Amino acid sequence: MHSRFSQEREKAERHGQDHIFKFWHELNDEQKEQILKHSEKIDYGFINKLYADCIKEKKIEKFSKLESPDVIYKYPHTKENETAKKIGEDAIKRNELAIFLVAGGQGSRLGYDGPKGCYPGTELTKKPLFRIFSERIKAAENKYEVVFDWFIMTSEENNKTTEKFFEENNYFKLNKDQIHFFIQGSLPSVSKEGKILMKSKHEIFFNPDGTGGIYYALHKSGMLEIMKNKGIKYLSYVQIDNPLSQVVDPTYLGIHILTQSELTPKVIPKRHAHESVGLVVKVDGKQQIIEYYLLSKEDAEKRDEKGELAFRCGNTAKFMMSVDFINKVRENKLIHFKGALKKITHIDEDGNLLLPDKPNGYKFESFSFDPMPYVKSVAFEVKREEEFAPIKNAEGEDSPEVSYEMQNYLYKDWLRHAKIPQEINDSVKIVEVSPLFANDKEEFALRIEKNRKKYEEELEKSENYYFE
Repeated sequence: MHSRFSQEREKAERHGQDHIFKFWHELNDEQKEQILKHSEKIDYGFINKLYADCIKEKKIEKFSKLESPDVIYKYPHTKENETAKKIGEDAIKRNELAIFLVAGGQGSRLGYDGPKGCYPGTELTKKPLFRIFSERIKAAENKYEVVFDWFIMTSEENNKTTEKFFEENNYFKLNKDQIHFFIQGSLPSVSKEGKILMKSKHEIFFNPDGTGGIYYALHKSGMLEIMKNKGIKYLSYVQIDNPLSQVVDPTYLGIHILTQSELTPKVIPKRHAHESVGLVVKVDGKQQIIEYYLLSKEDAEKRDEKGELAFRCGNTAKFMMSVDFINKVRENKLIHFKGALKKITHIDEDGNLLLPDKPNGYKFESFSFDPMPYVKSVAFEVKREEEFAPIKNAEGEDSPEVSYEMQNYLYKDWLRHAKIPQEINDSVKIVEVSPLFANDKEEFALRIEKNRKKYEEELEKSENYYFE
């Protein structure tokens, strides 16, 4: 241990970070092993460079030319979309599509102790979000007679709990071997002066490296090798917080293939000009996603020739990506980190725990869409009410209450589409539809028509109804 300590201390000292070993002589053997393992994970030169690039010498983003992005629309249906759907279905049947779920988050912002994927994603049955995604995958397997590989990125904080949750729930009737768990990367947080922050005398404060870390984590974990061996060409990238995510969308996949796009974001129209949502735009002729606050008031309110918002393509954090593209990102280092000023609980130079009341340090993060300006990309626009009801905040916008309301509104619309009498529709308070019953309104209407009398009678007697 002594030689490791000398090596790690010298490395940290060389980069001005030797304070992390200040309490070494107060630690027991187990604690010494922990701080050594933490130090061995860190590329100190890289962290110092991140601090210099992202914080100390941060460049202000300026747009010399802002344009509307390249977009293909799901509605109205076109012959091109029908062609795309057929191409997507053929790729699915050849087992070229896999599902990639980002699920490293905890439910702390929701007041929930545990992985966000364990949080109830529906109002009536209280289904965990993990179960909802599992059922969507199983429904697609039943439809296309294939087995999808499912790659789930967890975090060091929730990986064991997540794996245990799947085991306890018998993998939600999926095959254990088709589910691949791997852990997201992490980076140390730093003070405003660039010093690595300590969680305790023997622990460095690490934070997840953002969704942009997927490109390195997929390679490091061996997941890319699994994809290569299985002949997987495309990944349907979804995040855990949206229970309406369509994990298998053949038209979306077909558009991605037809246009030879490498990273295809699924977008929704903004509710209004100043909605707080990331936007797909073109900057200097290159498609990318920018934060809403980088738009001027004039650009945010600008209209196109149809009278619609010129910059309206809201990011849903849903992407179709090619496996070859993932290698390209890593090999060409197309990820760029940002420093986010946050409130970080840590110990001071005397070992006392500090509970900050205002932002006091930086977390470095990157995003999965960072490479977009450097590759071919087209956006695919869908309806918000059909595919976007995220659960992120305890109250207000993107809260469970709002998500449940949106889900109920959608399923009641499906009842109308299936020609259930309006008086019956009005009498049912909450409607929930399992993806295993139907995954869209057309499929739902066909299922209802096969046994219309039964469903109308049961709905008429019910305050709430679950189609399973």
